Amino acid sequence: MLIHQLNAPLRAKCADFVKREEGLKLTAYICPGGVKTIGYGHALKPGSSVKEITEEVALYILREDLGNALDAIDIYVTVKLNDNQIVALCSFIFNVGVDAFRKSTLLKKLNAYAKLSDVASEFARWDKVKGSVVLSGLVKRRKKEADLFLTPVAAPLATTVIIVQKKKPWFLELLERFLRLRAKA
Repeated sequence: MLIHQLNAPLRAKCADFVKREEGLKLTAYICPGGVKTIGYGHALKPGSSVKEITEEVALYILREDLGNALDAIDIYVTVKLNDNQIVALCSFIFNVGVDAFRKSTLLKKLNAYAKLSDVASEFARWDKVKGSVVLSGLVKRRKKEADLFLTPVAAPLATTVIIVQKKKPWFLELLERFLRLRAKA
């Protein structure tokens, strides 16, 4: 079972946080990182001809993108998280991407049961675009994510269940095998 399938209020909290941070743009634009973007910070594929969408389409795309971020938490995080930590990580993953999260020191520290303050300090390292340009908007966003990550939850939004998987899901193994074979071809 995946987090976002079990907990609709938590998924809504993730969406609200990301919507506040990203803002809504119904016409395509180039983000500071140089990526063609639309909606609530959705990165379009290179060569995409999409120029404009409706708010309904933007919400649909956001739900799909958040599903990918929440799936990454399910797959790669091996420790128990509270709802605020999930929302902070969801926003972070939504912004930096699943692959960057998977390779991050933040994830390594989190899974190694590092002190929460040490894990939270890793958010601040992700305040740049193109490797060296610090963006004030990212500095502020990372601080909000880190602060939320460190905020205890008095009462959960709903029961949060995370199933720790020792082995990758079969579909992920199949996808990785396919991508390796495709890269060789």
